[in-house]
Amino acid sequence: MSLTPDDEARIASDLERYDELLPEYRRRIAELTDRLTTAITADDRIHLHAIEPRVKTRASLENKLRDKLDTDPEARIEDVLGVRIITYFRDDAVWVEQLVRDMLRVHEGTYADKAALLEDREFGYRSIQFLATMPWALDDEHLPTIIRERRKPAPLSPAVVEIQIRSILEHGWAEIEHGLVYKSGRPLPRPIRRRFALAAALIENADEQLEVIRDQLALDRPEPPVAEETDEQAVAGLIQRMIASDRVSRALDDQIAAALDLRLGRPMNSERDVERAVHVAMLDSRAKLERALAEQDGKLGLRMAIVCADVDRPLTRPDARHDPDEPVLAFPGIGIYWTALALLHAQEDRLWHFTAVGEGRLSEYRDIGRYLVEHPEESALGIRERYRRQAYPAGHAPESPHRLHLAP
Repeated sequence: MSLTPDDEARIASDLERYDELLPEYRRRIAELTDRLTTAITADDRIHLHAIEPRVKTRASLENKLRDKLDTDPEARIEDVLGVRIITYFRDDAVWVEQLVRDMLRVHEGTYADKAALLEDREFGYRSIQFLATMPWALDDEHLPTIIRERRKPAPLSPAVVEIQIRSILEHGWAEIEHGLVYKSGRPLPRPIRRRFALAAALIENADEQLEVIRDQLALDRPEPPVAEETDEQAVAGLIQRMIASDRVSRALDDQIAAALDLRLGRPMNSERDVERAVHVAMLDSRAKLERALAEQDGKLGLRMAIVCADVDRPLTRPDARHDPDEPVLAFPGIGIYWTALALLHAQEDRLWHFTAVGEGRLSEYRDIGRYLVEHPEESALGIRERYRRQAYPAGHAPESPHRLHLAP
């Protein structure tokens, strides 16, 4: 499709703005690179190989503007700035992402874990990437949080950056594939695609083996003295590692998302809510979490989600105020979350404050979890129907508990 004179004028205007902002683009990306380098190198958990900043060239921007106007005229260009963080080990990405989230304001709808999008038998491009805003570049820290979260930077803003996180082996594979495939512009014959998939599988295996070797070497040498970690911090780190790398946990996330017909995303506070559910259920070690995830052949969390989840409201905050225009999302760790809630009844004698869910709703979850554990063969859909007839209305669960009668 040929571009109209108005399209050409829009491209010229955007390129003129790019020329004006180029010194600030360079300043902001240098600032961010310095901050990331300082923070990452200070974190002993992360094995950093390189940080590669970039400012999109004028020619590259013009090509992208023309492509977007041809295929998606309403699309915004938000990746003028980019930073690629390359680590020696794939599981370092968990800590890098946590650090970046603490530093920047992530645009949640842009988050993609390319590895998580691959099916169990697929191998290919693996990288975490998302857009984020540098808050110090907007000078809006004086505004209320809810307003800051909803503000959209202007198109071509020098405050917005694309972040990519990958291991050094993933980086090598992606660069080679990009050079051989993407730039050729031709569809690949099936034998070549199979060879690329085989190479990706070998690289994934090599990444895993290097992590095993690193961990074994760490076990074989004395532990250096470290600052004492609180129980809550230790559990938070454990959960993050399991969400990122435990196949059982990730498979359960996918099963729940499919059963609820929700796409995976990163709703606000979801990670904190998972940590709190695990803490309240006293699943404070990897062994306990793995045993919990194995309950009922790995289906307890799935059955709990089917019975309890209201897909018209945020899954971890069913009684909070909700903007109906905000999409309801599944999230990494949703399997751990519902499994923990299914086991809350075992801690009924303990008094825990759970900010996200009031005591009235928690009492329902305890009754449902107990019933599911005691009736592993019963249909979750049937239990859901009986629960819905007795449940507190969504958004109105009081603090006072009430008992459910779930038997048919």
